Amino acid sequence: MSESMRADRYEQEKEALRDILASDEFAAYMKEDAEPGKNLLLVWLERLLEELSDLFPELEMPQGSQDAVMYVIIAAGLVTLLALSVFLARLVWFERRTGRRRAVAHDDELEQAPLDLAGRSRAAAAAGQYREATRLLFLALLLGFQQRELLRIESWKTNWEYAEALEERNSPWVGLFRASALRFDTVWYGGREIDADEYENWRREVEAVLAAAGDGPAPEGGAA
Repeated sequence: MSESMRADRYEQEKEALRDILASDEFAAYMKEDAEPGKNLLLVWLERLLEELSDLFPELEMPQGSQDAVMYVIIAAGLVTLLALSVFLARLVWFERRTGRRRAVAHDDELEQAPLDLAGRSRAAAAAGQYREATRLLFLALLLGFQQRELLRIESWKTNWEYAEALEERNSPWVGLFRASALRFDTVWYGGREIDADEYENWRREVEAVLAAAGDGPAPEGGAA
């Protein structure tokens, strides 16, 4: 396209735009939008209903009915937004409660035998260090399941994903793992105190599972 043709086309488009801006319809549109106190959402809804009335004349409603429909639409939108907010808030809360945080482990601990870690956990508990004992015992449970090839420990995985791996393999220990992950989460991250009785009952369960998972006989003081 030559320069002269482009210039002519540009002038034509400018003239068409001037005609639109000078039209009565556009002036009325701008006046309505500029009307003080006019709710923009209501303006849009009114136009939407007008368009629907044009498309479906048989659905034409009196003005009072149109107003009622607009308020119903607004109320439905607000209820939907509120429901979505509540759902997202509950989802975040649920994810935290079910152990989406990762287990804390030092590199050398991942090379240790599960029952060795369980022994370190007992020693920490005997010294009154129940928070550390909780971490070590939960890590021992994870390593035991990895030895049995029920899951694979990765630094980027969460406890939720480990639970899903156990479920996929129809493991009978899914319930114990979820309860253990929640206990670890609340004690290690949440600062909840765990007493001697709760720890001992949990330790016996974990060591019994480790023994059943093929990590050798349960150590002295474990579950019968």
